[in-house]
Amino acid sequence: MQSNTLTKANAETPQSAMSRSEVPFCGFRASRTVQSVVQVNNRIASFVGRNAFYCVLMWTLCVLALAPASALAQGQAEYVLGPEDVVSVTVVDMPKFSGDYLVPTSGIITMPVVGEVNVTGMTLEALRAHAVSKLKARLLKPEVVVSLKSPRARRVYVYGDVRDPGVLELRQGWRLSEALSAAGGLATGIQEQDVRVVLERANSKERIEMTLSEALSGPKADTLTLAPGDVLRITSVAMIPVHVIGKVKSPGIYRLREGESSVLAAIAQAGGVTEDANITSVQITRLNGGDEKVDLAPALIKGEPIKIAKLNSGDMVLVPESRDRFVIMGHVNKPGYYAIPSGTSYTLVEAIARAEGNEKRGSLSKVGLVRYENGKDVRKVYDVGLFTGKGDSRQNPVVRPGDVIFVPETNKVDILQILSGLASSALFLDRIRR
Repeated sequence: MQSNTLTKANAETPQSAMSRSEVPFCGFRASRTVQSVVQVNNRIASFVGRNAFYCVLMWTLCVLALAPASALAQGQAEYVLGPEDVVSVTVVDMPKFSGDYLVPTSGIITMPVVGEVNVTGMTLEALRAHAVSKLKARLLKPEVVVSLKSPRARRVYVYGDVRDPGVLELRQGWRLSEALSAAGGLATGIQEQDVRVVLERANSKERIEMTLSEALSGPKADTLTLAPGDVLRITSVAMIPVHVIGKVKSPGIYRLREGESSVLAAIAQAGGVTEDANITSVQITRLNGGDEKVDLAPALIKGEPIKIAKLNSGDMVLVPESRDRFVIMGHVNKPGYYAIPSGTSYTLVEAIARAEGNEKRGSLSKVGLVRYENGKDVRKVYDVGLFTGKGDSRQNPVVRPGDVIFVPETNKVDILQILSGLASSALFLDRIRR
């Protein structure tokens, strides 16, 4: 009975089997396929239910793993080519048209069929489109893939009048000031006002020229950020050394801008002339052996323009001492010798003022003056009080080089006797008038 039952249960005809809609599916009956799918879904649901945390974690890691690749692809699409980049150009199914290319300093690479292309400043997509357009002359539907195989190093170049010229590793956001600082600053002896800056852009070949002051603090200072491959040239105005000696406040060697190397500029750098300088006979000694004398009085005193030959490198300027002076003695606060600067003059009142005025005991009503005229000494007495009180200009003569002024003590000494003594002292007067 048992075997019959089994036989009967298994003795189904093809028609009865087909009536249950069990259509074959990939080698399995549909009923079994549905059962398998249901079982797999149940198992997945059960696993997810028991391990929800791990599933979420795995999903997150997958997203993060894919994100950099997407960002890289976008970054490469926007990447601008320049010297030292290595770019890969692949023409699908055409290896003889494909290759890797190192971008030279000129920016020009040569590809089969495409020919020479200046890729500096081009994006990868722009290069791909250009290659496709050129390859259409040989291929019906060229497929080109362009990728960046090796990016150039982020470097900038600083040359010229800096302490450490050369190649610098570029940092994000660097401006001209940061590059100059990284190069050690300006070379010794170079002043900011004498420097010009030339920025050569690697990508666009643009040249931007400006003074260093404009580069550091001008309107463009914050906008001129450096890019890889940029070249920064720091050049100073040509300077020439000259020697300035004699009656100047700070004798020494000075550097003058070429084109602005006049005698006046040299003396100005030396601090100007001293009070006892003879500016009417300034001597220029040329490095090549020539000599010449110039009168600077019109320019320094009256501000008149004068034509003076420019100084050359190594020339020497000598400002001699003036022999024009007077002496003031007696009851003044600072008796002594006083120079009369070239091209100027003093009156008797001004001469006394240079000696810081008379003492309390000094009398201005009988001021003596000895002057050498026509081969002999002439003695005169002036009442300065008549000039200061009543404006009598005859009592305030112009002091001449070699004059001797004496301010006596009030009501004590005979002024004529003193003047006679001074006039008879040839040795004293000769010393004054040398």
